[in-house]
Order: sequence, then C-alpha cells, then structure tokens
Amino acid sequence: MPRIETFTVAIDTGQLGTQEPPRFCFNGFDCEFDEPTGGTGAGQRFEGRFAPRSVPHQLYLSGPTEGTWEIAGIEIHYELSDGDRYDIRFGAVTLNGTNAVNLWRQRPQPTFDV
Repeated sequence: MPRIETFTVAIDTGQLGTQEPPRFCFNGFDCEFDEPTGGTGAGQRFEGRFAPRSVPHQLYLSGPTEGTWEIAGIEIHYELSDGDRYDIRFGAVTLNGTNAVNLWRQRPQPTFDV
C-alpha cells in the first residue's frame, strides 16, 4: 500500500458552525492541519493540508469537543507515494464530541470481466 505524501481538505460548514479549528486523527495521532485558511463558523469554508508521508491505517475528521458542527460537504485531495492523485467528496454530516468522519478512501481499482 502506498504512503499518503500529502492531502488537502476543504470543509464547507452549514448553518451550525463551531469556533474550534478542525482536528483529525492520523494513525492514532490527534493532529491539526498545516496552512489553515478560512474558518468553521456558519457558512464558512475551511481549507488545510497535511503531509504525513506515511501509510494510512486510519484517517478521520474529529467532531468538536463542545457543541455541534454541521458540515455541508467535504472535499479531500490525496497525493500518494506511487504518484497516484485523486479527489474524494463527502456529503453533509453533523459532528459532535462523540463521532467522526472516516476520510481515508483508497481510489477504487478497476474491475475486469474475464
């Protein structure tokens, strides 16, 4: 399995935002995004990136420690060590301190009829 060299994320907040910066968990480590722009308030867009340069075992966006965060959509762009690059889009989700969104999605491999 290739390493994730970098990934970038864009998160569109719905009508119910949070004042906390987005956090994510990568392979059991609680992290914050590098080069953050925008915000997580109602109607705002947050963008950030991270360069783990590691094989992913888990990658999920954490909910806020207090309150609720209504996310209208998430876009994530992966760049892998094997040169593969691709984008994944997620629909609406509501996060709080007890749930998270699994962001790791390996590009589906083509299937062939034999």
